Amino acid sequence: METECGKFGSLVNVVIPRPNPNGEPVAGIGKVFLEYADTESCTRARAGWDGKP
Repeated sequence: METECGKFGSLVNVVIPRPNPNGEPVAGIGKVFLEYADTESCTRARAGWDGKP
């Protein structure tokens, strides 16, 4: 994920929520949260991923 998303700019943080081993619900399962170093990188990522599954 970091390699593919890093093509748009410098990533500061990548968070991919995982299921809790004890079965408790965890918010954000099935989503990926990206933090870029600057607004321009974020804008390129949004445009690049728009419409992709």
